[in-house]
Amino acid sequence: MNIHPDQLRKMGAGIRLVQEAGMLHMDSGAEFPAQDHDELQKMRDLRREINEQQRAGARSEALRETVALAVSALPPLKVEPEMCLFDPADRTIVVCIADCHYGAEWTITGLHDEVVNAYSPEIFERRMEKLLSELLGIMRHEDIWNITLLLCGDSLDGMLRNSQ
Repeated sequence: MNIHPDQLRKMGAGIRLVQEAGMLHMDSGAEFPAQDHDELQKMRDLRREINEQQRAGARSEALRETVALAVSALPPLKVEPEMCLFDPADRTIVVCIADCHYGAEWTITGLHDEVVNAYSPEIFERRMEKLLSELLGIMRHEDIWNITLLLCGDSLDGMLRNSQ
């Protein structure tokens, strides 16, 4: 395409007139107002955040697929019933009790002053008596006379923190 230099000069002058009249906005090399820069930066930040989330999701999915493939490639696990590592006569009941907070006293009431929940040493003692009764029933029924009691967490109120 051959265009005469005078023709290019006239077209450039026309474009400049249109731009000065506010009818043309050129992106390449043109200066944006500060507000436009802020909006562009917000869009870039949003696009970057979306891309980061997509990459994280893709990594997570790839990890799940890799683990699923590795597990499916394993040979089936065979458990032989005759490989009993304990004597059935030496069975033990294991009881785990957590966060007893013995010594705590509180009452939660509803909108109409009804008691929704309450806790006190007396309530704790009733619960432990019920647990003992149920354990004795299980022990008699299963003929198990060994018991292991695990106390996890706070046994006494204020044991972990003085603020309690």
